[in-house]
Amino acid sequence: MKSPHKTSGFNLLEVVVATLLFNLVVVFSIGLWATHARTLEKSRHRMVATFLAEQTMENALAEGFYGVKNGADTIAMKTTVHGTVTTVKYDYSVEVAETDDPNLKSIVVKVKWPDDDAQIREVRYETLLSSSSN
Repeated sequence: MKSPHKTSGFNLLEVVVATLLFNLVVVFSIGLWATHARTLEKSRHRMVATFLAEQTMENALAEGFYGVKNGADTIAMKTTVHGTVTTVKYDYSVEVAETDDPNLKSIVVKVKWPDDDAQIREVRYETLLSSSSN
């Protein structure tokens, strides 16, 4: 004799296990997304600092051997991501130093900015400038 109840379909245990697995995947994905967003933000700050360091170094080199001098300044950059405006202050400096060779000067450009985790990050470029490059 056949049972009057339908035997095909999902039982309660299968539904509970499927729901648990789905929730685990969703929670993991949300955590991964948050990590990705933080990494993207840090990368954006580093990219701006690198650009600023490159431009500052190019300006220092354009001054030439006899015109290049020490200096420092701060620039505030505003970025908008998904409607949220963020302002980050980048401190940059140019350090010019004499070397053992009187025809060479050492130029160091540093760009520093505060990170989200309250650490100061830095991009640093160094080069030598020759008196014969003018």
